[in-house]
Amino acid sequence: MLMETSSPDRAKLETLSKTVTDLRGQIQSKSIDYQLAAKKIAPELNMGGQGFGNKHGYGKTNYGNCPHATGGNNQ
Repeated sequence: MLMETSSPDRAKLETLSKTVTDLRGQIQSKSIDYQLAAKKIAPELNMGGQGFGNKHGYGKTNYGNCPHATGGNNQ
């Protein structure tokens, strides 16, 4: 929304961008902590940095009759 004005405020945009970058870094750090803790609990699970298992997106699983799912019963 800040870019949609006729004269965007560069300082506000930079501040917002830095905040978003910092939050993404915090999320990444928490994700690493979570994965390490999960590996201690269940070392047989391979998270591989892609989330759980080898699923590379939501569309490859069966979600019943959801019209937006590509692998469900709606085929």
